[in-house]
This record gives sequence, structure tokens and C-alpha cells, in this order.
Amino acid sequence: MIDSVLWVGAVIVALLLAVSRFARGGDKKAPQPAQKPPEPVGAIHAREVIETALSEETDAIKQAREGDDPAGDLAALANMANKARQ
Repeated sequence: MIDSVLWVGAVIVALLLAVSRFARGGDKKAPQPAQKPPEPVGAIHAREVIETALSEETDAIKQAREGDDPAGDLAALANMANKARQ
């Protein structure tokens, strides 16, 4: 008699554990993929300014190399860059 009561109790405990696991597992939401943060407006503006300055400087160097006095023109550009850094 006691053996059957223990078996019934063990089955009930096992069923309660299984039901609680299934009930808890259903509430979980699927993980969302990571989203990259929005790019700040200041970074966009800074990137545009840098790209514009780079293209202007590259064009100036190209014109200096193709001019009548390439060494003098490039030296003048280097002097202007040196003054800008100071």
C-alpha cells in the first residue's frame, strides 16, 4: 500500500514539475537581433566637411603637379598647410 502511495506521489510531483516547465517556457519572447544605434547628426556633418576638404586639397595638389612650376606650387601648398597647423 505504501509503495503505491509513493509511486502516485512521485508521478504527481513529476507532472507538476513538467507542467511548470512548460508554463514558464511559453512566456519567453524570441530574442531580437541587435540593432546598431542611429548615427548622430554631428557625425554626418563632420564626415561631409572632411570629405569636402579632402577633395579640395586633392584637387589643389593635382593642379599644382600639372602647373608650370610644380615644385614651387607644391612648396606653396606645404607652407600653407604648415601655417594652418600652427
